Amino acid sequence: MIGLVFLFFALVACESRDTERANDVTLAWIGTDPITLADYRSYISRLPDTLKGELAPQRILQGIIDEELIMQEARSRGLDRTPELASFLQRQQQSLAMRILYQREGIEQPEISAEELRVYFARSPYCRKVRFSLLMVEDAEIIPELLEELAVGADFDSLSMHHSRDRRILARGPDMGYHSWGETTTVHEKLTQKAFAMELGEVAGPLQVENGYYLIKLTDIRLIPFEEEREKIEQFVVQERLGRQLMEYYRRLWKKYGLQYEPGGLTALADATSGRLRTIDSTAVVVAYADGSLSLIRCLHLLDTPGWTELRDLEALRRKLDYQIGRQVLVPLEIERLELTRAPPVLEQLERERRRFVTRALKAQIPSRTPTSNRNAVRLYFEKNRKRYALPARVEARRMLVADGISGERIVEQLRAGSGNLALMDRFAPVTYGGEILEEDTPIGQALRGEEGSFHGPLATNSGYTILQILHRHPVRLPELEEVQRQVMADFARDRVDGLFQEFIEDLRTRYAGKIQIDQKGLQELALLEHKEQK
Repeated sequence: MIGLVFLFFALVACESRDTERANDVTLAWIGTDPITLADYRSYISRLPDTLKGELAPQRILQGIIDEELIMQEARSRGLDRTPELASFLQRQQQSLAMRILYQREGIEQPEISAEELRVYFARSPYCRKVRFSLLMVEDAEIIPELLEELAVGADFDSLSMHHSRDRRILARGPDMGYHSWGETTTVHEKLTQKAFAMELGEVAGPLQVENGYYLIKLTDIRLIPFEEEREKIEQFVVQERLGRQLMEYYRRLWKKYGLQYEPGGLTALADATSGRLRTIDSTAVVVAYADGSLSLIRCLHLLDTPGWTELRDLEALRRKLDYQIGRQVLVPLEIERLELTRAPPVLEQLERERRRFVTRALKAQIPSRTPTSNRNAVRLYFEKNRKRYALPARVEARRMLVADGISGERIVEQLRAGSGNLALMDRFAPVTYGGEILEEDTPIGQALRGEEGSFHGPLATNSGYTILQILHRHPVRLPELEEVQRQVMADFARDRVDGLFQEFIEDLRTRYAGKIQIDQKGLQELALLEHKEQK
């Protein structure tokens, strides 16, 4: 048994030595700098998976030679010694080390299915816009009387124009238009959040503000297509789940490094953020731990509170500071303790980032002769690449949100019979559908394949019941230049610069041709190794 184990380790050691010798095989020379098989394999590892099996070895080797020529030219211009590069690499090194630390702790970006996103979207306020009207009075005693008038059928807008003491309402009218979640000014945030919690037609209040009291009436709800908000929702879900993972890890670091708030430290910090402290003691300690402490000034910088934004809730302030200390203080301590900035994966990726940065800097020095004002050249470019700008299929529709299936069926019957009144039709909101939903086997997807002018519903969705009228169906089509001109001109300029850079690389090949030597013996060894690996 011992002999078998010894034989196994001997074979492993032998294979390891063979690999090391193979990596030392030289494929080419640029002056006195060799290009080895290790360089070749490193270059391949950076290629997209779709290209790895498509490119011939000679072409890959030429790519490596081109990259080295670019580096040598950049060095001759001093682009590898700029303060900008040094600052960039310092940030990248810390970021790469942090990524490795998180990977070791099992913290990674979660994969979220489309169905999970749809469910989150349907339950979130981002799935709709709300429209509301306001009535504002300075004296709360009049509110009960106004609510009584509204209860017996008084018109909200008429009452508002008669009783409101808000100059904006009197100038613009009570209707505040449509609002999306999170897109309201701080002044109206309280009102908008209230509107999102209300039922259609409901009147709520009084809501106290600095100079009076508001009554609010929800007048309409418009559903927003999932595809329109998908990217934003995905960011929210990822951030939320990552945030939970990170906070759990930061709590462990707090215990590990023995961090504790000093008596009165958090209160002093809250006073400093609110401006209640006339002078700030730079030596005052907020948090202490085994290897040091965090002063009041340092904590203010960690919180990054421009203008000393007030955080009245001490618990909210503590949660924010806990997170920032974990991210900006404890994680760097762990990185330093584990020497992760010098870990081989970090140094390898850092070299790649250095090469990318230097290449971009060199590319920026090439004078651009892009004829942006030459319309004929842009048009020729567009005609050649027109399929790239194909406009996707879309369906224009009108959508109505209804309270339940029974009332929805009654409304659809009226609409199909042509007896829907103007008030009923006014409840529809225009909407455009595109993307995956047009092919989905869902109630909405099936309805969108209906005839133009047809009504569908009530359709049960995650956010309630919906009635749809199909207006126009637009198939995939090739656009005119005027429709996509901005994108075409941007692509034209980018491709032109890329073309100039390729001409520059070809010039480098010519200038350095005398220094480039291909090692045919090394290429033969490469061919043998690849043949062996394929077997």
